Parts: sequence; structure tokens; C-alpha cells
Amino acid sequence: MWKNCIIGVTFADMRYWLLSLFCIYFSPLWSQQVSPESVVRKTLQAVRTQDAPQIDGMADVQWEAAPVGSGFVERDPVNGAPVSADMDTEVQVMYDDVFVYIYALMHDPEPQNIMRQLSERDEEPNADVFTVYINGFNDFQQSLVFGVTAAGVQIDGKWIDNQLDLRWNAVWWSAIEIHEQGWSVELRIPLAELRFPKRDLQTWGINFERQIRRIRTYHTWNFVDNNIENFSYFDGQLTGLQNIQTPLRLFFYPYASLYHNRFAGQNEWVPQGGMDIKYGISDAFTLDATLIPDFGQAAFDPVIYNLGPFEQQFQEQRPFFQEGVELFEKGDLFYSRRIGGPPITTPRPDAYQEVQYAPSHTELINAVKISGRTRNKLGIGVMNALARPAHAVLIDTISGVTVQQELQPLTNFNILSLDKRIGSNSSVSFMNTHTLRNPEYRNSNVSGVYWDLVNAANRWRFYGNVEWSHVYGAQQKDGTEIIGGVNKIDGNHRYGLSYVRRGLAYDIDDLGFTGANNYHAYYGSYSYRILQPRGGLNSMRLTGNLAYSRRNVPSLFEDFAVDFGAYLTNRRFHTLIANLYLKPLGHNHLYDARQWDRHIAHPASARTRVWLSTDYSRFFALDFTVSGQIFDEDKRGWYAVNVSPRFRFNNHWWLVAGAEVDQMFYDRGFATRTQDEIIVGRRNRLTWTKFINTQYSIDNTKIVSLNLRHYTSAVEYIDLWRLSEDGGMAATDFNENQDGTLNIWNLDVRFSWWFSPGSQLTFLYRSNANIFLNASETAYFQNLREVWEQPQRHSISLRLIYFLDYNRVRNWF
Repeated sequence: MWKNCIIGVTFADMRYWLLSLFCIYFSPLWSQQVSPESVVRKTLQAVRTQDAPQIDGMADVQWEAAPVGSGFVERDPVNGAPVSADMDTEVQVMYDDVFVYIYALMHDPEPQNIMRQLSERDEEPNADVFTVYINGFNDFQQSLVFGVTAAGVQIDGKWIDNQLDLRWNAVWWSAIEIHEQGWSVELRIPLAELRFPKRDLQTWGINFERQIRRIRTYHTWNFVDNNIENFSYFDGQLTGLQNIQTPLRLFFYPYASLYHNRFAGQNEWVPQGGMDIKYGISDAFTLDATLIPDFGQAAFDPVIYNLGPFEQQFQEQRPFFQEGVELFEKGDLFYSRRIGGPPITTPRPDAYQEVQYAPSHTELINAVKISGRTRNKLGIGVMNALARPAHAVLIDTISGVTVQQELQPLTNFNILSLDKRIGSNSSVSFMNTHTLRNPEYRNSNVSGVYWDLVNAANRWRFYGNVEWSHVYGAQQKDGTEIIGGVNKIDGNHRYGLSYVRRGLAYDIDDLGFTGANNYHAYYGSYSYRILQPRGGLNSMRLTGNLAYSRRNVPSLFEDFAVDFGAYLTNRRFHTLIANLYLKPLGHNHLYDARQWDRHIAHPASARTRVWLSTDYSRFFALDFTVSGQIFDEDKRGWYAVNVSPRFRFNNHWWLVAGAEVDQMFYDRGFATRTQDEIIVGRRNRLTWTKFINTQYSIDNTKIVSLNLRHYTSAVEYIDLWRLSEDGGMAATDFNENQDGTLNIWNLDVRFSWWFSPGSQLTFLYRSNANIFLNASETAYFQNLREVWEQPQRHSISLRLIYFLDYNRVRNWF
């Protein structure tokens, strides 16, 4: 939750840092083991109400009947410190047959200084925040999270595996009020959005958290011991819930959208409509379906000029594949961008044909997922998606006749996940993915077993997996992966060992992301951290890591690496992160040659990175990063500098800009290949990335945002060589030009209005252009001019999505 650092560093500041590090480094080495049985759990009673309170942020008379929970404890930075009465928080809970109501009063002697910057829903705000964690099954495993900022903006998600997943969105109501006592908030959460067992008398796990942004403190109702990596284990108890029934959970999200696209003088109007459905099969299982999905308003991907051997990975932007997918992420078998991604094959024109059109992605017909967890803690997830066939259009250059060529047939993607929770902190899981096309194409079936076992004292974690990939159809191969490790996860001193082995035929690329294979590696890690503020630091972590890896077949040394890191935040909320990464024995790149039994040898090197960041709560803040690498090779090196200022003009408007220059000298890598040779080259590369992101919040339901990115990367080959068997370079007659420059421009302007809970109207204007030159153009403004002169792709879209709850709709008739 923090991301802050240094600007305008003075000599006194540096002395402050060094003195703090000196004192901490030579402090006594100790770690305290906390037994889970020693956890004291507070109890708060919820009361049934016949008169629902008005959700306005103020304490109506109905709240006088509800018991008050108070006595919050500081979680961070001073873990366990009592909270003074003038900064304490009071919470109350009521319920009826439809809703749970929560009221919280946050005392603050300086209400005029309460931070309340507006933000978009689920964004990390520069504002105070009140959050409630609700675990209806009271198993210390997974909580639903509902938060409200002091500006009235909602934040919701799931607390899973000690992390907050903000991809889950619920439909609920809230309101805040700033007053002379501080500020207060009311929440009305439908029982239909919660998960709990069918029992006459309920006891839920619950905790409340308050963030005071201006002093960077976090207070919790039930004490959370930072020495133990299990936030949910410290839930308190919510009692008094009687005779509540799980309501029918049937939600509809019909949508309508209209796109106007313009490119090279051609105009296109595209109307679309469809629906998402969410149905509660039981108190624990949910079905999600998207019918005629529309992903046209997903954010643009930050595409780069990729010289590496593996494809570029992108984050998921589509809501259906973001929300409720935690069960499908137990292993590394599911890379959701495969569904609806590029076709599996590329166009294959003959000597007299040219490609007139080739789709960049496949279209989905529908997608469905079912997920939930049984009473005996068995999580079950099933996902299925169906993609349409994809075709390219080829034109005969002699006759002018056009023909279609199939790039991918009708494709079915299926995923099954089983996750058995053991106790309150361990699990064993099974995953299977199956991609089915017709036999003339590639098909696959991949399975994995995963274990994550933590001892009762939350001190040791044992983890690992065994995966098997089976590719059949047009290709035939079977591969395996084995991973095992152990980590000490409590106390000041933490360390671990792990082992990874991937076979040559291991391939999960139909629904996963394979990356490297045919290797085995050993890893060791150590870290020292302070669990309480000490000296001039709020937090500190020092790390050291070792890694050794080899190719399996044929056996070959790949890499030996040592890295050291320091992560520091001082009392002024400035953060410094520094790393030193050493490869003293050189590095044999096993994949850059694009052939499994060849490699490219690189000399010994040392790389460093320093990141400084200032306090984001100020009007002006700055992120600054400088990185560099030196090699045991004449003229070869690399550096990068990134400067990113951010401005918070007022509680409505913020702006972040960034500029990065990345320069490589005499880099060595794959260039191309001929029928007989792998061609490598020494090359210079200059990359510029600039962006502007700004957002204006009209209020807590309406925002206007602008995202602009210009990326340019130029590669110039100094010389070309044949790759020798030992990974070195030998003379070649090949001299074809391999230079290139990629230029990309993206602009998104968006207006979004949450006009009622769950319902949204979005207007998006999008402009983009790109150009690739077979030459190295390093002049930045020349590149900017060239991409601006390209035909721009303009798109204007309007999308309306409306939330319908069946329980309310049926009362309309």
C-alpha cells in the first residue's frame, strides 16, 4: 500500500539514512515466534433491525440499539501500539432479511486535515479509508473486502492468500460525512453479495481497518501481528446473526454499445449488444456467463519492440477474465490472453498471392465459469470458452480473385481447478486445461498438482508442484515441470531454498505461457526486515539471493547470479529501493538462438538499479530511477533513466507524466537465420518512452481520464556474425540489413459515469498509429513526426451497462 520516496536529498538526509542503516544492521539478531493459539479475538454483536437506517453517513436513531466495537490497535508502522481516544474508531453492525448495515465513526481532532482526494473506484487513493473484511465461513482463509474513502469512493475486492485482489466487484451502497468529530461512513451490503453457510445461528469472521493517510498509519479493530504472514488469521468474530437466508443470487448485466471507427478515410459503424449473467447456484457456488462478449473498450496494451525469444506478455484487461478467477490461478497454466488472442497460425500465401487481411485476434462466441467452495473447504472452478474460426483474406495478384484461408478452426478452451484447503493456512490443488481444435491443428491437455503447506505456527512454508503437458494432433509431445521449495516466513530473518526442473518438451502455450524450458535451477534467498520502526526508518528489508541454472539436454552451464537489495522507507515517507545484480561467470543464453540445442554466450556482468520516490500525498511528488550494466567486454554496456513527476492539483485533479531513455551499446543477440546459419549481431539500441496520465473526478461517480503514450525504439546492427557451436561468433558472408525502428502512438480519452450501483455509462475516444522502418532512426522528434504523419486509427465508442437484480425486478410486475 506504499509507494513513496526521496526528492531534494540533502547531506543531512543522507547522514540520516546511513545512521539508521548502521544502527539496524548491528542490532541484535532475533525473531519472535507467535503461536496462533495465542490470538485474542474480539467479539461484536450484530442486531436485527426492523427499520432500515438511511444511508447518508450519519448515525440515525436506529444505531442506538447496536453494540459498539472500539479500541483499535495500530497495525503499521508501530505494530501493536494502542490508538489514542481522540483517534479511535467506533463500529456497529445491523442486519435484516436483505442487507447488512455497517456504521463507523472515525474520530479525528483535525477534521479539516482529513485527506479526501477523489479517485476512480478501486484505485489506491490519497485519502483516508475505512475497510471491512467479512468472512462468512469464519475459516481465516478468504474475506470479501468493502472499503470507502473519505471522498466517498468505493473499493471492493477479495482478500486471498494474504493479498488484496481488487478485480472482484460487488453492488452495494455507501455514504460518508465529514463533521467536527472526524468523519463517518455507512455501508449497506446485500446479503446476496456475501457468502455464508446455511445455519440458523451465524458467526462470521470480521475485521475493520482504518487508514489515516496524512500520517500513514493503519489501525485494525482486532490486532494483526505483522510477524505472521496471514492477515485473515486475526479476524475477530461477528455474532448475533440469526435466521438469515441466502437470497436468490441472479444478476443480469445487459449492455449496448456503438462504435464508430475511422481509418484511411474509411468509416465504419458497429452496433453491439449482449449480456453478462451472474447466478448463485448455491450459498457458495456462482455461475458467470458472458453472452456475445464485447471487449472493445479494454485499455491499450503497452507494445514494445521485442527482440527476445519469447512473446510479450500483457495484463488482462477484460472484466470477465479478471473477476472471480483466483481458483484458475493456482498454477501457471492459465494465461487468459490466449482466449480471444491471435490465431494459432499465420497466413500462408503462395507465390502469386498477397495478404489482403489477417485478423489480429479471434472472436469469442461465449464464455462461462463456475466457481465456489464446499463446506469441507474444497474449491471447485470450471471455465469454458468458445472461439469462432478465424480466416485471412488472400488476393491473387494476377487474376485479382480473393480467397479465404483458415488460420484457426472453431476452438474450445476448458479449465478445471480443485483446491482443497487444509486447516487455516495450507492447500493442495489440481489444475487441468484442455484446448480442443480439429485434429489437423494443435491440441493440448495440461495438468498440474500443487501444494502450499504452512505449519501451525505460521513459521515454515513448503510449496511445490508437478505439471505434465500433452500436445497432440498436428504436433505430438509430452513434457513435465517439477518445483519444490521451503521458506521461513516469520520473524526478522527469513530465508528459503527452491528447485525447478522443466523438460525439453514442456509446452503449455495453448492456455498458458511456457517461456523457458529444458533447464533446471537452484535458488537460495535471505532477507532481514524490521517489524517495527527503528531509528529513522518506518520499514526496511535487506535481501540476498543466489541462483544457479543449467540446460538439461545437452547439459550446459546457463547462469550463476548473485543479487543484493535494500528496500527502505523513512519517517518522511520517502522510499529507496536499490539492487546490485552480479553474473561473475558469464551467461549462456539458452533461448536467444531460437534452437533448443544452441546458445549465445555472454561475458560476466554487473547490473544495478536505484529507485527513489517521494511522498505521494504532497502536491508534487517524483519517482526517479537510474539503472546500468557493465560487461567484461570492450564497449559493451547499458543504462536507463526514468523520471516521473506527479501533481495533485486538488482533490479532483491529478496528473502523472513520465519519460524514460534506455540505451544499449554493443549488445549481442539473435538477428535472423538462413537455411544453414544462425545469424547474430552486435547492435546499439535506443528506446524512448513517454507518457501522460491524468484524471479529473467530477465527483465520486464521474471521472474523465486521458492516457497518452509514445514509444519509439531504434536498433542498429554494427556487424553480423554466424553463431558458432560454442556460443561465440564466427565470420559470415551474410550482410542483409537487420536494422529497425518501431514507433507507436496511443491516446485514450474516457468519460465514465457510475449512474447507479452496478450500472455504468462509458464514452471512449481512442487514437493510435504505428510504423515500422527497416532502418535505425534515433532522432526522437523525427520519430514523433513520422508516426504522427501515419494514417491515424480513430475510434469513438459509447457503452451502457445496466445492473438488474432479479429480486428487485420481479417486484416490478
